[in-house]
Amino acid sequence: MGRNVEQIIATHPEIIMQGLQESDAKDEDIRASGIEIVFFNNWKEQSLLGRAEWMKFVGMLFGRNVRAEETFQRIEREYLEAKEDRCARARTSSRPLRAGTTRARGTSWRILLRHLDAHRRTHQV
Repeated sequence: MGRNVEQIIATHPEIIMQGLQESDAKDEDIRASGIEIVFFNNWKEQSLLGRAEWMKFVGMLFGRNVRAEETFQRIEREYLEAKEDRCARARTSSRPLRAGTTRARGTSWRILLRHLDAHRRTHQV
């Protein structure tokens, strides 16, 4: 089921945001109506901070540059503090930590950290 171009045009947006994977032949109809298409590809970022940094892009679009920058700086500070805390624990622990990501509750991402005793026993280097 594709996008309803008529419905998009009827709302009279100045722009629509979409990922590159959503691009299709209907884009031309949208552009022809005077609506700009802005590609939003935060999902392609390799790091969590890279994904979070896209809020500065969105802030720019909505004239909220300062708030977006302040929010990103807070997220970055908290992320780096948590990362340092985990690294400090890993240096002082005899058991390694494993970090991974999982998608939970729609689009919210959570970092999972757990000890890998079983992995360590079976894959000793």
